[in-house]
Amino acid sequence: MMSMGLIAVGSAILMLGFDIGYGWILAGLILTLGALYNAAKPKEDFIEDERSVRNKEKAGYHAFNTMFMLIIIFTVVLYETVRRLWKGCRYSRRDRI
Repeated sequence: MMSMGLIAVGSAILMLGFDIGYGWILAGLILTLGALYNAAKPKEDFIEDERSVRNKEKAGYHAFNTMFMLIIIFTVVLYETVRRLWKGCRYSRRDRI
């Protein structure tokens, strides 16, 4: 359903004269092909065994730790950048001379 909506929105945007409509249409076609691919799979392919469940649990755990560390690093970098900008903008040019 969503893929058909993307194709329709892309066509409408394209009619308005914006080239970004091609991207919307392409995204809709890719979603349609993905849905058809998943619909053609046998039901047995979707049943998971214990090993794949354990691998997904471990991957989720490591992904959470990685994202947590990245958020901390980006927060520190953002804080330092704002602090340096604030420190540099506190005085006008006339006061520095």
